[in-house]
Amino acid sequence: MNEILNLYSETSKALRKASDGINLFSYINPLNGEDLYFEFTKNTNLKFSVFDFIYKEISVDINSIRDEVNKIQIPAQIPELQTILENKVADIKKQLTLLDYRGDPDKFSEASVEAYGRPTQHNLNVAMRILISFEPEQHQETHTAQELKDALEKAFIELNLKNWIVVLSDTCRQTFVSGREDFDGGGMVSISSKRMFSANEIQRLPIHEVKVHALRRDNGLKQPVDIFGTGLTGYINTEEGLALNAEKLTGTSCSTSFRRYAARTLAVDALLNGFSLNAIYDMLRDYGIDHADSFETVKRTARGGGFTKDHVYLDGYKRVKKYFRSGKNPDPLFVGKVGIDDIDLVNTLLEKSYLKPPNQIPDFFRNVSTSSIKNAS
Repeated sequence: MNEILNLYSETSKALRKASDGINLFSYINPLNGEDLYFEFTKNTNLKFSVFDFIYKEISVDINSIRDEVNKIQIPAQIPELQTILENKVADIKKQLTLLDYRGDPDKFSEASVEAYGRPTQHNLNVAMRILISFEPEQHQETHTAQELKDALEKAFIELNLKNWIVVLSDTCRQTFVSGREDFDGGGMVSISSKRMFSANEIQRLPIHEVKVHALRRDNGLKQPVDIFGTGLTGYINTEEGLALNAEKLTGTSCSTSFRRYAARTLAVDALLNGFSLNAIYDMLRDYGIDHADSFETVKRTARGGGFTKDHVYLDGYKRVKKYFRSGKNPDPLFVGKVGIDDIDLVNTLLEKSYLKPPNQIPDFFRNVSTSSIKNAS
C-alpha cells in the first residue's frame, strides 16, 4: 500500500509545484490600488474602471506550466485519489486561463465564474437581509500588531502546532495564513504592522486563522498525500465557511464582518450584471458600507477584470452551517483542506485507511450539535 501511496504523493508534489508557480493573486492584485483610493477619496465623482488597474508583469511562462501539467500522469490504482488529483489538474488549468485573460473584463470574468462560480439567488437574498438587518459594530482599535502576534502564537502553542511562525509585515493589509517555501511542514501567519486591532480581533483571529486555517493545513500535511495540506479543488468555500461558523460558535463573530462578506457577494453579482465600478460603489454606500470598505470591495471584485471569488465567504458559511445542522461528523472536514463536495471521497479514503483521521480538531467543533449550530445562526 505504501508504494501505491508514494505514487500519488509524487504526483501531488508535481501538481503542487505547478500550482505554486502560478501565484495568481500576486498577478491580479493591483499595484496602484492605494493610489486609486486616494484619488477617489479626494473626488468620489471620479470615474474609474478595471482598465485603471496596473498589475505586476507576469514573469512565469504560462504555456510551459500548462505543458508540464499536461504531462503529469495520474495513477489509477486508488480511484478516489485519482479523482481528487484529476480535479486538481483541471483547477490548475483554470488558474492558468485566468492569467491568460487578465485585464480582459469579458473573458476574465467568464473564466472566474468557471473557477469560482457566481452567487446564487438564495445567497443574494441572504446578503441583502444581512445588510438591511445587521447594524455595523464600532470596535475601538487599541491593540498593537504585537499583541495580535502574541495571541496567535499562544493559539499555536495550545494546539501544539510546530513549524509555524507569525510575522509582522509592512506590505500586507490583512491577516492571512500561507505556506512556507523553506520546508514542507507548517506555515506562516502574516499580520499588517501598520495598523491597530480591536479587542474583538484579538479574540477572533486566533480562532479564524489558527484553529481553522492553520490547523486544517497542519492536519493535511500529515496525510500520505500532501494535496490535503495545500487544498483540494473547491476547498475554499468550506475553508471560509468553517472559519465563520467557528466565530459564531465561540461568540467572537461580529456583524461588521458579516456585512463585509454580504457586500462582497452583492458586488460580485453586480459586476457580472454589467454594473460600472462607480455604480457598485454607490450601491454599497446606500447599504451603509463606509467609504473605505466600499472602495476595497469594488477593487477586490474588479481585480484582474472581474474576480468572482469573494462570494465564497457567505456561500461557505451557509453550506457549512447546513452540514452541521444535518448532524454530520466534523472529523472528515479536518483531515486537511477539503471541501464538503469531496466528503464522500474523503470518507471512503478513511475507511480504506488511505487517509488518517485528523490529528486534532477544535473543541468547539468536536462538541458541536445540531442545536448549537441553530443557536449560532
